[in-house]
Amino acid sequence: MSIDNAKPGWWESRAYLVALLALSLVPFLFTSLPPMVDLPGHMARYAVAQDDGALPGLAEFFDYRWKLAGNLGVDILVALLAPIIGLKPAIAIVVMSIPPLFIAGFWMLSKEASGGRVPPTMGFILVLAFSHPFIFGFVNYCLSIALGMFVLAWWIRLGREGRFRQRALVMLPAGLVVYIAHAFGWGLLGLAAFGAEWVRRRGLGEGLASSAFRAGLGCWPLMLPFLHLIGWTLGRDGEDAFTGFMFDWRFKTSFVLGTLRESDRMLDLLPLVPMFGLVGLAIFLKDFKWTAKPLLAAFLVTFAAFIAMPGTVVGSAYADMRMTPVLFGLIILAFAPTSPRGALVIALLSLVFGLMRVGTVTVHSMRWDAAIQQRLEVVEGLEPGSRVFMLHGPTQCFDQWVLRRTVHLGGYHIADNRGFANNLWPLGNASPLEFKPGIPKDWGRDPSQLSRLPDCGPLYMPLFTETMANFPREHFDYLWLVDAPLLPEYEREFELLRESEGAKLYRIGD
Repeated sequence: MSIDNAKPGWWESRAYLVALLALSLVPFLFTSLPPMVDLPGHMARYAVAQDDGALPGLAEFFDYRWKLAGNLGVDILVALLAPIIGLKPAIAIVVMSIPPLFIAGFWMLSKEASGGRVPPTMGFILVLAFSHPFIFGFVNYCLSIALGMFVLAWWIRLGREGRFRQRALVMLPAGLVVYIAHAFGWGLLGLAAFGAEWVRRRGLGEGLASSAFRAGLGCWPLMLPFLHLIGWTLGRDGEDAFTGFMFDWRFKTSFVLGTLRESDRMLDLLPLVPMFGLVGLAIFLKDFKWTAKPLLAAFLVTFAAFIAMPGTVVGSAYADMRMTPVLFGLIILAFAPTSPRGALVIALLSLVFGLMRVGTVTVHSMRWDAAIQQRLEVVEGLEPGSRVFMLHGPTQCFDQWVLRRTVHLGGYHIADNRGFANNLWPLGNASPLEFKPGIPKDWGRDPSQLSRLPDCGPLYMPLFTETMANFPREHFDYLWLVDAPLLPEYEREFELLRESEGAKLYRIGD
């Protein structure tokens, strides 16, 4: 019996979807906040946004003026929820909702692209929900991708049904919502929609070139944000406008292999083995069928964009790295085995790897959360308006696979104590947050909290000894060392106030 004629398997049931959604909530249930690399910096920005930057202690250092930008998805949701339930609960709820949205979006997309069926590879989407970009803390981008999968599903459905006027009316606001969440997610949505529309037109018998041209024109309802994007891009200058790192194959290969980079290299690489293997089998064996050609086309278009994508686009780093979970999600749902027995085996296999990913991320999240809380003890209760220079110990000589969740802890001081710390990154006109003059730019912003040891790490990063010698004492009240020792030559200069596991706080003298 063909898989097309077989009755739906358990992996196509709503109960299975609910189970996947519930499992995706587990990793951060036992942490105070989801321990992500960049999230403390985002939290600091959300804190400044309260009362439009007028909170005592913060207004001296920051300004916050709401404006339209393609990088505000989580910011808006937290701003709506925080006055009701508090800042940290709002952050936790919004960030924890992203993996379930990611899974539900791909579920809906797979059904629309394959005639109402869900492939047995769906369990791998649970794996991809906890990807490198998500754990790194690209929360606005990941939210935009999750929303974009729903929009892409509607795009395919309305196109298949020939309701083009209705599709245009729906896509005009839907594309804008995805863009406001994050411009990169909107860009990927446009590429995938083009691929799906191209396949639809090819299925109607149109020629290769004419179908591509008309598919591009047909994507006009998604192009409304493009007008803002042009002005937004032209309005950036200096470092904020940098675009570069083209065609670095070493980095692109590492980003593909690092799609699930989190804490343990072997455990993170292991789920990629069956995914690569199944894609290879689908390409070369007749025992598999490409059941969702719109997703295959979307994958091919976005993969071409990944190859051409610079590493940094208009000041946004890791532009190509962010794409890899989407690429895996599109291709892994585009095929299914032709035999029901093969489908059952693959469904079980994907679920096992999904459970393994949830388990590993849960354990590692609890460990990192405990480490974060220990390091925060020394800055608890510092006076509002206090200026903290945080310096993280060098990590460049150690295993670079591990995503260290402690490099932006200064954001907690900004949010909890309403003070200043040097870990926030400037986003120019991509964010309503603005830095007020006072603390020197090179020492008051990310990555001034990072350093390296001799012969380790990128040469643009200062040596730990150089940072200790040169940071401007007159602009800060405290020195906060995280996973770093105080060098002997400075023991008389700084007064030790508090210490905890992995952290020490020193008073900076007059």
